[in-house]
Amino acid sequence: MTPISFAVAYYFLPPTFDIAVPSHDPTKDFDTKIVKNWYLFVCVAAGLWGGLAIGLQTEFFTSNRYKPVQARHRRRARDVADACRTGPATDIIFGLALGYKSTIIPCFVIAICIYVGNTLGGMLGIACAALGMLSTLSTGLAIDA
Repeated sequence: MTPISFAVAYYFLPPTFDIAVPSHDPTKDFDTKIVKNWYLFVCVAAGLWGGLAIGLQTEFFTSNRYKPVQARHRRRARDVADACRTGPATDIIFGLALGYKSTIIPCFVIAICIYVGNTLGGMLGIACAALGMLSTLSTGLAIDA
């Protein structure tokens, strides 16, 4: 997907173009920002790789093959399967804690993608990064179905 995004950005976008961004000067409403075609490729690639990181992290926290969900009989009750043995309250508390823990990486990934997109392409860059993240959604949904 990344090489295809590069080809689309290189061949179908002009080499440079101007976009209007909010001005820091109170007397002007907008400033112009020069955006190169490879800036938008970097925004889309950041979204693609960020979506991959979020997908891998989601797989880690929800799959039966990895530690957060697996039952370890010789270790202390720190896994979801072991927390279910002590009662529903422990299961709910452990599930909430694991859910909160699983949101740390996606929050940082989304923040990095927003920063990269805004720095390189303004709101258009943020939209391209979001489009890159959403382009992996159909594959993830098809696998989980």
